[in-house]
Amino acid sequence: MFRLMQKFWNTDKEMLQGKDGKTYMVKKSYKSLVQRAERGNEQAQFAVVKLYNSDDGYIPEDLFKWTKHLADIKKTEPLLMQLGELYEKGIGTQMNPSKALNCYEMAYNIAASHCANPPEPAEKEHLLSIRMLIKEVRKKI
Repeated sequence: MFRLMQKFWNTDKEMLQGKDGKTYMVKKSYKSLVQRAERGNEQAQFAVVKLYNSDDGYIPEDLFKWTKHLADIKKTEPLLMQLGELYEKGIGTQMNPSKALNCYEMAYNIAASHCANPPEPAEKEHLLSIRMLIKEVRKKI
């Protein structure tokens, strides 16, 4: 059974080159996922963006494009945090600490607006981690 599963897993994968120049093994369905995203399928767009957070280290070629597109439309904390990280690290775009800071500050405001009053300990910790990130990025400007 294990060998059958392993064989299936390996046949559903293909090698793609990431933005960092390394070669990664990713699901063959990635190309069709990008095609659906290009046709306006929002679930496919989110799926491409989520690949950045996967464990295999693969950075999708259009990651910045889809993250920015969705962050501009949805304005959710996770999307804004990811967009800020892409600006901060220069992934898929030119490094831009000012834009990163703007994204992080918007994400902080959204997170703060969703907290209980007073914030729960986990919420306080989360807000503090965003504030620390904002402080670090301000040093770069």
